[in-house]
Amino acid sequence: MALGEPTDVSIREFVGQRPVVAGFEPGGEPWILAGVVCVGGVDDDATHTAALDVVLRGADVVAAVSPRRLAAFVDDLGRAGISVWSGGELGEPDWRPLLDALVAGHSMAEAARACHVSVRTAHRRLATARADLRAPTTAAAVAIWSARRSAR
Repeated sequence: MALGEPTDVSIREFVGQRPVVAGFEPGGEPWILAGVVCVGGVDDDATHTAALDVVLRGADVVAAVSPRRLAAFVDDLGRAGISVWSGGELGEPDWRPLLDALVAGHSMAEAARACHVSVRTAHRRLATARADLRAPTTAAAVAIWSARRSAR
């Protein structure tokens, strides 16, 4: 899920070579939309619901969300467990500060406290980080993240 205008260069990188559908009504078949990117605006209840629907069906979404709907939309995505990207480096959303704290030598509880999240939330974010970094363990994710930080 990416927030922003679809003409941004960084979002074009997010989309890549995958098929793009204008709007959030790709049709009923196939029901699973993995590998499809839906691009559109979210500015009312109908587009809000439609965008959430296609995300839950597996599509990646690039959405220009109106400022008055942004908080509710991001909140709904968070409740559904959807990662939101709104610029910066791809694939490194909410788990980045947590891994930074672990790389700095903090324990899991200290890292969670520093990131103002519960230990349970920290563990969920680390699971996402492990998947994104293709690391089999948290220690491997920390090592990979440490190497990436040093390469910058």
